[in-house]
Amino acid sequence: MLCFAKGVRAAVRQPGAHRAVRRHSTAVPAAAAAASTGAPTPRLSDLGIVMLAPRLRKSIFSEGRHRPASAVQSKISVDHLKSQGIYGKEGEPVEVVDFDLPDLLGDNIEEHFHRMGDMAAQPYLQMAQEFAQLSDAQFPPTPPADSWVMQQGWTRYGADGTTQRVAAPDALDNVLVFDVEVLVPDSPFPVMAAAVSPRAWYMWVSPYVTGDSPHPRHLVPLTHPDSQQQKQQHQLPRLIIGHNIAYDRARVQEERLLKRPALA
Repeated sequence: MLCFAKGVRAAVRQPGAHRAVRRHSTAVPAAAAAASTGAPTPRLSDLGIVMLAPRLRKSIFSEGRHRPASAVQSKISVDHLKSQGIYGKEGEPVEVVDFDLPDLLGDNIEEHFHRMGDMAAQPYLQMAQEFAQLSDAQFPPTPPADSWVMQQGWTRYGADGTTQRVAAPDALDNVLVFDVEVLVPDSPFPVMAAAVSPRAWYMWVSPYVTGDSPHPRHLVPLTHPDSQQQKQQHQLPRLIIGHNIAYDRARVQEERLLKRPALA
C-alpha cells in the first residue's frame, strides 16, 4: 500500500507519467488474446502497457487534460519498470474491464478522495479546528497541587474553584484533552487519567490506587453509566485529543463496548 501511495504521489508530481506506467502486461500477449477471442482490444500506452479502458478513463480523468508523455516522463517510466525488473517482459493477457463510475466529487481522482476523506472526518475535523483556535485564557486555570482530591473515579474541578465527584466528564464537554498514566512494571492498566475542557479540569484515580479495589484491572470511563447524559453522550459526537492517543484509548472503558458511543 505504501508503494502504491508513493506511486500516486510520483504521478501527481510528474503530470503525464501515470499515462506511461500503468500495468506491466505488454501489448503483444494482450492484443493477441483479444484478437483470438473477439474481445475488445486493450488500450495501450507508448510502452505497450495496458491502460484503463475508455469509459473508466473518462470517468476518472477529466477530458481535455491528456497530453502525450514527454521524453523525460517516458524515461521515468522506463527507469521505473527496469528497477522492478519487468521492462520488456511479456505479461499474462489482461481482460478489458470497462464500466461507468459515479461522478467524481471534484475535477480529478485526487480531489475526489480528498473530499471523501473530509466528509468522513466530519464533524470531528471541524470540532478539532474550532478547539485549536481557543486561547489559553479560555481554559480554566490548573488547580493548585494541594487541591487535587485522592478519591476513586472522576473528580471535576470547575473554573470557579468548586470540586465535585462525577461518574464521567460532562456531556457538554464534547471536546477533551485527555491523558492516561500507567504504572507499567505493576500492570498495563491505568492508575490515573486527566482531562481538560474550556469548562473544567477532570482527574480520574484507579480504585486500586485508593485502596478500594484489590486488583488494578480497571478502565477509564468517559460516559455516564446511568443518566440522561449517557443517552446524550452516546448520540452526540465527542472528540478526545491525546498525545499518544492509541496507547491511551486502549485503557478507555468505552473501547470495549460492542455498541460504542460517537467517540473519536
